[in-house]
Amino acid sequence: STIPTKTLPLPRSTAVRSNPAPSIAEVINAVEAHSQTCNEWQPALTNMIPAGTFDPLDPTFILPEVKDPKSWRGGAMEILAHDRLFIMSPCQRATMFVNPNMVKISELKSYRDLLDPKWKGKIVIDDPRKPGPGSSTFLFLYLHPQLGMDFIRALARQDLVILKNYSQEVNFIAQGRYPILFGGWNVPAENLIKKGLPIAIVDPNQLREGSDLSAVTGALAIYNKAPHPNAAKVYINWILSKEGQTQFAKTLNYISARVDVPTDHASWRVPRSSAIRTYTVEAMAEQRKLSPELQKVFAK
Repeated sequence: STIPTKTLPLPRSTAVRSNPAPSIAEVINAVEAHSQTCNEWQPALTNMIPAGTFDPLDPTFILPEVKDPKSWRGGAMEILAHDRLFIMSPCQRATMFVNPNMVKISELKSYRDLLDPKWKGKIVIDDPRKPGPGSSTFLFLYLHPQLGMDFIRALARQDLVILKNYSQEVNFIAQGRYPILFGGWNVPAENLIKKGLPIAIVDPNQLREGSDLSAVTGALAIYNKAPHPNAAKVYINWILSKEGQTQFAKTLNYISARVDVPTDHASWRVPRSSAIRTYTVEAMAEQRKLSPELQKVFAK
């Protein structure tokens, strides 16, 4: 099955200024675009937290609805790295994108279907040797007990077309130059879908192996000795409230870790309890093992 994409109305301030301030949605979207481009997620775990950049989060939680474990998926807040990094939006990632005029989507039941000889030379991937969605996708393959390095090597023998530009990757599919994109970024794909172009996201729930859980840009931390700590507390408690999480999740098409926030805007992203998390400290350690192997497999 494919994933429907909808455009949601976003609230804006009614105040009038000579230089209007951006809406919450515009600010969130700007942060999303910057973070996806710069891929700042991994440095937070691998560099900034060990360096003491962030303070513990627990003292900042004030609102009962934030502190209540029953408010959160799994009955607890997910906080990594000794109370330094809060995961607000663990989401299933899209890993496979197709041109529906060239691929019968219902026939894709497993990642192993990509090994069919008919797809040789016809699959685009986001370069997994650099940080980005391709890297996360291949980490997921590496960690999956039914896939692993042997599957990655077999996939590499399919004469993959390796690209580094997210927009170019989805455009190649929508233009019909290639039928399949593997490990791309869903945002530019969703933008093309809204324009009516022939590209579809394969629902990870129809794939036997599913997909990984990503924190995307939904992680929260507080800087050590930052100015205005009380203002930071107010913001943290708002963004983690039902109201704040509803705005955040719908604006970015994410799924909140809160159980009382609607998911109908992106139901395919609702996390499976057994899904592989590719954003943990342990996953980052596995990524460091995988990186040299990818360099060998995709050496030109």
